Amino acid sequence: AALLMAGAFPVSFALFNIGAVILFASLVLRRICAKNFSVFDGFLDGSVLMFFLISLLSIFNSQYLSMSLEGTHKLLRYLLLFIAAREVFDGRKDLEAMIGALLLGGWIAGLDGILQLLLGEDPIRGRTPSLSFESLIRISSSFPNPNNLAGYLCFLIPLAYALWRYAGFRRVLRVLLISSLALFAVALALTYARSAAIALVGVGLIFFFLKKDRRIPAAMVLMLVIGALL
Repeated sequence: AALLMAGAFPVSFALFNIGAVILFASLVLRRICAKNFSVFDGFLDGSVLMFFLISLLSIFNSQYLSMSLEGTHKLLRYLLLFIAAREVFDGRKDLEAMIGALLLGGWIAGLDGILQLLLGEDPIRGRTPSLSFESLIRISSSFPNPNNLAGYLCFLIPLAYALWRYAGFRRVLRVLLISSLALFAVALALTYARSAAIALVGVGLIFFFLKKDRRIPAAMVLMLVIGALL
């Protein structure tokens, strides 16, 4: 169920939701059968609970109560999924399987977006590229708009980079990560999302200061050059 969620997200949100229901239901049933009602991680689960309770405060100052209630419902659902997903993975093989599913979803979205630009519509949903100011063509893949695709890729690019540089995976996986990083970067550039570029700069600075990664400044200079050309 977790792998289905990771791989199917850019293709079908319905499949993602099916995986989410199965994942959470299996966790609850397993806990009941084992008569285990303890928290998975006291500090982390307590922090998640506090985060949700604080978010409820926004309801009292809401001008659109129905939308606020819908937002808190989604937040509760995703926080519960976060807790369930943490308990699923046990060991390096599970982690590598999840990484593979996430990268597969990114490849589907990236290739779909590039084909959208070449063919005039994406093969998955048939969405046409977005036309922005000054006739700027922006890809969105199967997502509703380019900014959604950019937000999705802004999660995958730092993940692929960090795993390539710092995780110590075997050579085959590192080659896959490098190729994935290149594809995601090209697709992100074709969204022309300025907020995405700012987000990557922020993540890059974190990597630079925490990991003393000297490739980060070079990558930022390259981003500036490419951005000026585009």
